[in-house]
Amino acid sequence: MGDPQYVHLPHIVKEGGKKLSKRAGDASFQDLIAMGFLPEAIVNYVALLGWHPAEEQEFFTLDGLVKAFDIDRINKSSAAFSFPKLEWLNGEHIRALPPDEFHRRALPWYPDEIVRRFDAAKISKLIQQRVVRLTDIPGLVAFFPRPPSTM
Repeated sequence: MGDPQYVHLPHIVKEGGKKLSKRAGDASFQDLIAMGFLPEAIVNYVALLGWHPAEEQEFFTLDGLVKAFDIDRINKSSAAFSFPKLEWLNGEHIRALPPDEFHRRALPWYPDEIVRRFDAAKISKLIQQRVVRLTDIPGLVAFFPRPPSTM
């Protein structure tokens, strides 16, 4: 291997053009995870903010990003962070997961009562195509019957 190459990457800015800043309340990687985004979708999205692939492709696995990456295709201008675009890409990553892997990742987001009373793996198969963020799951299963509350 040769010496490392150093490059300048473009700034990632808010849609209004201001720099992202943790002090201003902008989300960190961990915040995005807590908001129900998959790590691989975040990496895929951030890579596309500062770089463009040779092919018209937006969905990448990590291995696919490594194979497609070309340092000469790094953008020179700033890129605007867009939550709707990240949500779309996250939904694509969720739908691409094998059902058992989706269920494993979805399980912590199910209300305990649903897991106790129903076959959560079957529910995961039903809702996977509708989930955009993992935080959508409680709302998607809210219609399941609840036991009557005791007075």
